[in-house]
Amino acid sequence: LFLSSDINTTYRVEVNGQTISSGNISANVITPVFVDPNVFDVHIASFDVVESSKGIHITSGSPISVYSIISNSARTGGSLILPTKSLGREYYAFSYQNAGGAQGGNAKSEFTILAVEDDTEIEITPSTDSFNGARKANTTFKITQKLNKGDIYQYQSANDVSGSLIRTLGSCKPIAVFSGSTWSAFCEDGNTRTNPNVSIPGKPTPSGGDNLYQQLFPVSSWGKNFVTAPFYNTENGNIDAIRIIVSEDNTTLTVNGSNTLALGTPLSNPYKKGSIITYFTDKPSILKADKPIGVAQYQSAQNCNSANTNNQNPAFPGDPEMTILNPIEQTLSDITVFSKLNSVAGVKTNILKYFLNIIIKTVDAPGLTVDGTGVSNFKTVDSEYSYAVLDVTSSQDQHRIK
Repeated sequence: LFLSSDINTTYRVEVNGQTISSGNISANVITPVFVDPNVFDVHIASFDVVESSKGIHITSGSPISVYSIISNSARTGGSLILPTKSLGREYYAFSYQNAGGAQGGNAKSEFTILAVEDDTEIEITPSTDSFNGARKANTTFKITQKLNKGDIYQYQSANDVSGSLIRTLGSCKPIAVFSGSTWSAFCEDGNTRTNPNVSIPGKPTPSGGDNLYQQLFPVSSWGKNFVTAPFYNTENGNIDAIRIIVSEDNTTLTVNGSNTLALGTPLSNPYKKGSIITYFTDKPSILKADKPIGVAQYQSAQNCNSANTNNQNPAFPGDPEMTILNPIEQTLSDITVFSKLNSVAGVKTNILKYFLNIIIKTVDAPGLTVDGTGVSNFKTVDSEYSYAVLDVTSSQDQHRIK
């Protein structure tokens, strides 16, 4: 866990009443907290059962930002962690179908539910059968046991759980929901670069995979307007996937002003509640809907990249990743982020380069600073927005964006 604040404050991290770490956070200095599952009983290997009191609880004297990172050499996944007061009671899962064929057939797409109040009743409509086949796609079920604060329920499938609906029943109690996968490898549809050791008819077979891991935004916080911009590798040969989930019936969607095409992918407006739209691009895009939508952006495996002629020593290394995007309605003007994972003693990671992606209204770009320095290398999204991809590998570990 990476804890940070722009002022000095105190913190405590605990599980089931047992303190993992506590102390002081210094202003603008990252405080790492290691959670070793060999020491603390927090690892969730089960599915379709309730695990008691395994939720990790973080408290602080003043507001802080929290990032959670799973890391071990070439395996990395990270998520911003939402404060309890911003949680909701209805969520849709985001993940992606594994096309790599690796992990001995044991790779799982998953979502994990964490209760923050006692007697929480949960209903799930999964988009795909559970890993053991006991739960069926599109068949709504209730978790038999009510969850108390700190309890966890995990759903896993061999197939993509995207579009699964998770919500609480009864007295409107909020929950935290995380989704992703234990391991996924994928290219964009139509990619012909293949792994000769794996053959899945009609599908590219990427050899680079990783776990996907993100905390989900509740449907109550979804918006109608989004801007996407390519990541560094996407500007250098990769193709991103953009996935949209619709929250209400009769929703009309446009991408870059078109209601018929999403950068080459046909649109079928209007959409019903729970619909999933996925398109592929290496360009920025403007998404507009007349009802709230959720949006995720996916980076694909390094051997999908046409610029990587040698997958053992690629020019642009990178494993799949999933990023949940926030709507324009929820942008901020003062942000503190931590980026340099390999600067923290004890973190096992192969990551060597770090980047920031910043999207801003073009009119506001002259006033943008990163660590007190202005930014000049903006690229145009449309007449209203611009974006910048900044290499921060050689700069400080934590960044203040204003």
